[in-house]
Amino acid sequence: DQAQRAAEIGLAMDLFILSSEYVDLASLKFLSLLTGSNTMYYSTFTDVQLPQDVYRTLSVPHGSHGLLRLRTSPEFKVARFYGHLFADTRFDNLYHVAGCDVFKSFGFDFEFTGSSGFDETLTRPTLQLAFAYTGPSRTGGRPVRLLRVQTLQVEAATTPADLYASADAETVLSVLTHKIIRASLEEGLSEGRLLLQDWLIILLAHYNEKMREGYEVAAVDYYFSKTPALQHLARLVFALLSSPLLQQDNVHPDERVFLQSLYSSLSPP
Repeated sequence: DQAQRAAEIGLAMDLFILSSEYVDLASLKFLSLLTGSNTMYYSTFTDVQLPQDVYRTLSVPHGSHGLLRLRTSPEFKVARFYGHLFADTRFDNLYHVAGCDVFKSFGFDFEFTGSSGFDETLTRPTLQLAFAYTGPSRTGGRPVRLLRVQTLQVEAATTPADLYASADAETVLSVLTHKIIRASLEEGLSEGRLLLQDWLIILLAHYNEKMREGYEVAAVDYYFSKTPALQHLARLVFALLSSPLLQQDNVHPDERVFLQSLYSSLSPP
């Protein structure tokens, strides 16, 4: 309730937790999550970057009362969204962003609206992002209402090889991390790990099916050798499986909650 009231008046509530004891960050996180703020957690008093993190947080501009609308051309639509934002209950493709700064990012999944995919005879697939928010005035006066609009047209891949070649491994992993965090919160950590492993196996199977004709099991390409853009993706997935975010043992509960909150808003490297 406190976090919701804070969000309504545009109050940011950054959390800096310095403790080696259990503090139940799973409950406290909503103070920062619902106000679009940051959560920082330090489990040791040695080499703590607390002063630097406080300075970084307070020195960057902060926006509040954000409204984000994402529109697409008719062939596809938003299927899922990720990050510290919430869907409007009345209007489609409208999202509320209680607060944000330059370190925040949001992710979206898209799906086709029909079985025909993109129509090559029409214009290229188009996205338009409009973001309205209250931010600091350039003259140093009272906060002002600002609007940013970005329209983007992209090329549609015509072959599987084009699709794989255009992929960015870090961005793929970023969106995948959002999905796994949500799955682990809703269905449990074990299920999240299994979904990540299954995703990589399915990707490898489809890649080999589309990129190699008549391959044998012994000749499966595990390293995406024909697609440099994806060659280190398997290592990134393995690193995610080995990280404290998905480790089932010897991870402090507060540290896991901190990582879930951190990774759910970070931009790709």
